[in-house]
Formats: sequence, structure tokens, C-alpha cells
Amino acid sequence: MPTEHNSWREKSKLNWGSYLEPGQHLCDGQIQAGAILRIADALEVFVNQKLRDLPEYQQLLKDKDWYESLAADRRKHIQFQEKRIAGLKGQITKLKKNMGK
Repeated sequence: MPTEHNSWREKSKLNWGSYLEPGQHLCDGQIQAGAILRIADALEVFVNQKLRDLPEYQQLLKDKDWYESLAADRRKHIQFQEKRIAGLKGQITKLKKNMGK
């Protein structure tokens, strides 16, 4: 029973090969596997280059940056409000103590 998960995607990115004695040759299956791996690598590079050129991709990057800055602003606002609430709670506690005297 297998105990370890092996990702085919990750394993396919390894630099596959074998050691050959002088005079030995690769079999057809090994040559085909190497060709398929080279095609996959070239296709991955090509798609990434073409994707970066698309206006939709550029807009997605701008949107991502905008949302990240919005999230940072919201985090700052939340921190400010938390400090404000803590200060107001302290004032309430102080007033309660003074009213009890």
C-alpha cells in the first residue's frame, strides 16, 4: 500500500536522464520522453510570454495591486479603530471609578 503521494506534475519537472556506458544508446521510449519534456518546457515558456502580453492579464495585475493596497489601507484603519476602542474602554472604566466615589 503506497504511503507517500508522488505528484506527477512535480516529478515531470525533474531533469530526467540516465547514465550510459560508452557505446550504449538511448532506447526509443527514452528519446520520445525527452522530446515530450522539451515540448512541454517550450510550451510553458511560450504560454507565459503570450499571457503577459494580453491586455486582460495586465488589467488583472493592476486589479491585484489595487486590492492589495485597499487591503493594506483597511488593515491600518482597523488597527486605528481597535486602538480607539481600547482608549474609549479605558475612559469608560475611569468614569465608572469616579462615579463610584
